[in-house]
Amino acid sequence: MLAADTGNVWTWNPTPTPTVTSLSPVSGPLSGGNVVTVTGTNLTGTISVTFGGVTAPFFVVLSSTALNATVPASTVAGTVDVVVTTPNGSSPINPGDQYTYIAGPAPTAVEPSADLISGGTQVAITGSGLTGTTSVLFGTIPGTAINVVSDSEVDVTTPSHAIGTVPITVTSTGGTNSSLTFTFEAPPIISTITPAFGSTAGGTAVSISGAGLSNTNEVLFGATPATAQAIISDNQLTATSPPGPAGLAPVTVVTDAAFSDAVPFTYLGAPTLAALSPTTGSRLGGNNVTLTGSGFTQATAVTFDTSGALFTVEDDGTITAVAPAHVALGAVPVTVTTPGGISGPQTYTYT
Repeated sequence: MLAADTGNVWTWNPTPTPTVTSLSPVSGPLSGGNVVTVTGTNLTGTISVTFGGVTAPFFVVLSSTALNATVPASTVAGTVDVVVTTPNGSSPINPGDQYTYIAGPAPTAVEPSADLISGGTQVAITGSGLTGTTSVLFGTIPGTAINVVSDSEVDVTTPSHAIGTVPITVTSTGGTNSSLTFTFEAPPIISTITPAFGSTAGGTAVSISGAGLSNTNEVLFGATPATAQAIISDNQLTATSPPGPAGLAPVTVVTDAAFSDAVPFTYLGAPTLAALSPTTGSRLGGNNVTLTGSGFTQATAVTFDTSGALFTVEDDGTITAVAPAHVALGAVPVTVTTPGGISGPQTYTYT
C-alpha cells in the first residue's frame, strides 16, 4: 500500500532581473569611447550593456549596483536607452537609463578673423553643434569669457598672442574641431607718406612707409578708399588717391585687426593765376615777372608758351619768374602748374 502524500508546498524565488536607475555622465560625443557609470540593481553577472541597441565594447561590473561601460560610437545625435542584460533578463526601459549622443562642434566662420597681438577683442564663432562649448583655444592659448549664445554661435574674447595665424580649437561635450584659423597682427603704423599732397581730381601715387602694413585691406583718404593699392613689404605700400575736395584728408591703413594712426594728406585745387607784372618784355627774355593769384605753394612749373621759366615761390599768392627767351614776337600764354593742376592762362607779350 502506498503511503499518503503529505502535501508539501515548494516555493520558487526567481533571481530578480537587473534595473538601471541612473547614468553618469548622461551625454557624450558621437565618437563614443568615454566611460559611463551605470547605477542600478542586480547587476552581478551582467553579460552585455547596450546603448540604443549597440553593444558597449567593454564593461566591468563593480558591484551588484554599479558597473562601468565604454560608450560605443553612433552615427546619429540623440537620446538612447542603456540596457543591461544578465542571465536573468534585461533591464526595463525607464527615464533613468537615457543617454544622449551630442554632435561635435562644426564651426564655419569667425568674425572678426584677426586681432592685434594684445588680444582682448570679442569674436563670434558661428556654425552648428556649439551648445555645450567648454573651451576655445587660439593656438594653444585659451580664449576667455566664453558665452554660448545658441547652438549656432559662441562668443569668446581673444587672448594676447604672438604674431601669426593659428588654429581655433572649439571643444564641447560632443567633441573637438580645429577647422577655423585666426590671425594675430602687429598694429599698422604709418610713419611717412610721399607726396603728402595731390590733385582734387585724384590719381596721385602715394608711397606709404611704416610697419605692420603687409595685412592691409584698404587705404583710406578721409573716408574714401584708394582707387588702387599695392603692398610692397611689411614696411611699404603704394596707394592711388581718389578724388576729394580741397583741404586736409587723413590717410589711414586698415587691416582686419585695426586702423593705423592717421597722417595728413592735402588735396589741392588747381592754382589761380590772376595777373602778371609787367605783362610785356623783350623776346630775349631775362626780365623778372611777378605772378599773383592763389594756390602757388606747391608750384612745380611756370610756363611761358611752351618754355619753362626759372621761378621762386614767394608765398601762396606770389611767384617771381624769369621770362625765358622766345623766338617770335607777340602774345603767349603764361600758366602755373602745381600737383593740383594747371592754372588758367594770363597773357605776356614779347616785344
